Amino acid sequence: MVSRAGESGGAVRLDGAVVLLNGVAGRGLALQKHEIVRDAAAAAGIEVAGAASPEEMEEVAREAAASGITRVIAVGGDGTVHRVLNGICGSGAALGIIPCGSGNDLAVNLGIPRDVRAAAQLAFTGAARNIDLCRIECARGTRHFACIASFGLDSRANHIANRHTGPFRGTALYIWSLLRALAEFTPVEVRVTHDAGEYRGEILLLVAANAASYGGGMRIAPAAHLADGRLDLVAVRRMTRLKLLWCFPEVFSGKHVSREEVTCLRSKEVGIDAARPLEIFADGEYIGATPARVKVLPSALRVIAPE
Repeated sequence: MVSRAGESGGAVRLDGAVVLLNGVAGRGLALQKHEIVRDAAAAAGIEVAGAASPEEMEEVAREAAASGITRVIAVGGDGTVHRVLNGICGSGAALGIIPCGSGNDLAVNLGIPRDVRAAAQLAFTGAARNIDLCRIECARGTRHFACIASFGLDSRANHIANRHTGPFRGTALYIWSLLRALAEFTPVEVRVTHDAGEYRGEILLLVAANAASYGGGMRIAPAAHLADGRLDLVAVRRMTRLKLLWCFPEVFSGKHVSREEVTCLRSKEVGIDAARPLEIFADGEYIGATPARVKVLPSALRVIAPE
């Protein structure tokens, strides 16, 4: 049995399900959503556990799963989901998501409702199913992710977005960050080993995708599927900044993959190295830098989501 300080300061007892709420992310609309979740959880007889930091959120999730909790529900954005996912992976506990962030990428790819009340009802009572999980290893350590790992221009945009304190959210934030990243990022030579051989080339952007979309709905890897046992690799080779901006709207429909500058591959495992270290972001969170290795773990994560 796991106990943590609850929202009111008392001990929280975790039984068959627990709601994990980011206690330091409660302003404006997020605060309103948190209140809705607390009320819904109370009505359902489900306890709410808070965390004062991302590290604590992950540890609470790990302790909950280890104690026999079968349904661990993350309330927040992609960062919160990433921490909870890493806390419960390998345990058999199911991940529930009540999306309250700016992008909510895993929730979008799983078809989880954006409405907080509908998402809470699904998380509390919905059936669980299995999807693939990805493990990424680099010098900084080993982490797991469910959607997309990015390298290059895209990672630089993530770096900028994560430090943004202004008004932008979701896709608007990604576009603003991408424009800033374009001004400072230069193409880099990469070597990618995959199941069928090796890819070498100078790229602007490279993603290893377990899911089709990120950034609030951009279909960077339109053929990717969360439960097919494969990574979809999408590499965007050197092109002018003007052409990249001209082609950028195509990412919302997935048409960009037909461009001659775009290479798509599929593999169960990939190794990625570059002429200079590239930042790695997975599910929007900083992971480390290249070289790195990414592997699919088929059906390794249970999620509460529509079929």
